[in-house]
Amino acid sequence: MESPKITKVVEKILQQAACPRCGAHLQDCAYDVQSVSDERMVLELDCDRCESILTLEGIFKREVKKQDLPRVVVSPETVHAVGQALRTFRGQDIKELLGQ
Repeated sequence: MESPKITKVVEKILQQAACPRCGAHLQDCAYDVQSVSDERMVLELDCDRCESILTLEGIFKREVKKQDLPRVVVSPETVHAVGQALRTFRGQDIKELLGQ
């Protein structure tokens, strides 16, 4: 029995896939999930146009997506001003220093 998550993954694949033999879109093709594990999935697809049986293997990689952080350039004047603010701060809480 297929889980809703697997069904969504398969539907997403089929929306973008085309038969390598005839170029037909595979969005509405029949398919069977041959195997699913934490690391891979194997599908068998039936092309309606050329009647090819296609086997598709997907590998799941669990990698942390790297976010592109904006590049911030800090001027020497800013560093000096922060250092001065820290040296002269006499409050009780960091929130006072930050003005919150």
